[in-house]
Amino acid sequence: MSDALRLDIVTEASELARVALRAGRAPKLALDTEANGLFAFEARLCVVQLAWREDDRDVVAIVDALATPVDALAPLLDERGPTKILHDLTFDARLLAAAGLTLRRVGDTEVTARLLGRSSLGLASLLGGELGIPLSKALQRHDWSRRPLASSHVEYLAGDVAHLLALDARLEAEAAARDLLPEIACETAYKLETANGPEGDGRPPWARAKGSSDLDVVGRAVLRRLLTERDEIARAIDFPPFQVIGSRELVLVAARRPRTHDELIKVLGRWPAKFPNESRRLLGAVGAGIEDGEVPPEETRLAFPPPPPRLLSERRRRVEQSLGAWRRREAATKGWAEQAVLPGHCSRDLAVALADADDDEARRDAIACIRGLGDRRREWFAGAWLELARTILDAPAATPDAG
Repeated sequence: MSDALRLDIVTEASELARVALRAGRAPKLALDTEANGLFAFEARLCVVQLAWREDDRDVVAIVDALATPVDALAPLLDERGPTKILHDLTFDARLLAAAGLTLRRVGDTEVTARLLGRSSLGLASLLGGELGIPLSKALQRHDWSRRPLASSHVEYLAGDVAHLLALDARLEAEAAARDLLPEIACETAYKLETANGPEGDGRPPWARAKGSSDLDVVGRAVLRRLLTERDEIARAIDFPPFQVIGSRELVLVAARRPRTHDELIKVLGRWPAKFPNESRRLLGAVGAGIEDGEVPPEETRLAFPPPPPRLLSERRRRVEQSLGAWRRREAATKGWAEQAVLPGHCSRDLAVALADADDDEARRDAIACIRGLGDRRREWFAGAWLELARTILDAPAATPDAG
């Protein structure tokens, strides 16, 4: 760390209140968090790192969230506080929410770099490429619930926020020069909204396991039981479920449906030494799934929603292809990255909106409802999108010559 940097380790509520008051006076605040998600059933907030400018020097505060309640950070982190600068905010927002803290007024250097067209979006890559600052990620998989925090831990924690404001300033200046700030703000707001929403894709857990779609009806029922039992085992011992036994291995068990410990070992190749007495529980889950015979119908409908009619699916495909070509042309014209012209999530939703509607009025209404699109993109590009849809979908079919 630089000699010009002040570093505070916060372990008491009174200290945290003072830190929050000081940090709240800054126009921008760098923020990061650490958890123990690789070592516990549910990730817990362990450390909060803050950095800001104060009296012409950089200040970093390392908040030990296991030693002190973090409630005093609430006004700092919500809309009352300064703009918080994070790198890839999704994990941090969810972790803070689980600790009772709401994140608002944010900037995200990952979003800014992505919309500027950077190919490497990791924090270490960006700090090295933009500022020439090396950043070690040697402790990326560390268990941050372990105490005490050694000096090497503190240095690592400080490194994740100490240069984040400088990186933000560098990227923001380029974004302003390229007239991208509205698009970056829109995408950041969408990312925060998504982070604060429900996790997952709406399908039941067994349907999200890779390979589950290849199972027969009974195999899916067995996998459903296996995942539930695996998670109960993990919860009881406070261990990450995937480290008890992975979902891919459970899919194999569901496909082959062993009845004895030896047969289970043949499927898995080994049994985890940490869990010598749990194989009987998984075998019980296999039996229960076989007895079920199938998953509940409502879960099947969620896992395998009916596909759109063939004609509608073809309309969507044609629009999506044409939108991709339009986005490439527009990006070249404006000198922007394609993600800045139209983010991928917007492109998918826009293709559906255009293809599923029958006329311009319905398409305009659908475009107005697309999350994360932004007013400026609608103002600039809605006419082009409507013209694209008319050309692809509404042009009369060619008729053969009568002669």
